[in-house]
Formats: sequence, structure tokens, C-alpha cells
Amino acid sequence: MIKVLKGYDGINHGTIVEVIERKGRNFGDRRKGEQVRHEVSYKGEWHVVFRLPACFNEVAGSCISIK
Repeated sequence: MIKVLKGYDGINHGTIVEVIERKGRNFGDRRKGEQVRHEVSYKGEWHVVFRLPACFNEVAGSCISIK
């Protein structure tokens, strides 16, 4: 389950717009020293999935941020 957040800027929690369940894709190459990340498609655009700790209460867990 990935939460779609609107208005998240690193300080403000933003609001949960939708909760989606999608299988995404990985990108990045560890052999080249890059960090491997996970991204999912939401409404035709790819967004990087990030994880928020439990102190963020209801928005904690896997999230993506939209404008």
C-alpha cells in the first residue's frame, strides 16, 4: 500500500489523497555506486517511493508526493 500525499514538503505532512497498491520498478545501478530506488506510476507520471517513520502517524509508511 502506497499513500499518495499532496502538499508534503519534508516538514508538513501533507494530506492523503489516495492509497494505491501497485507494483513499481527499480532504477539505479549499485555496481556504478548509485542508490537503487523504487518508483511507481501514478496518473501517467513516475514518482519515487519514500518511506516515512512511525512518528508521522497516519502518513507513516511508503508514500509518494504529488504537487
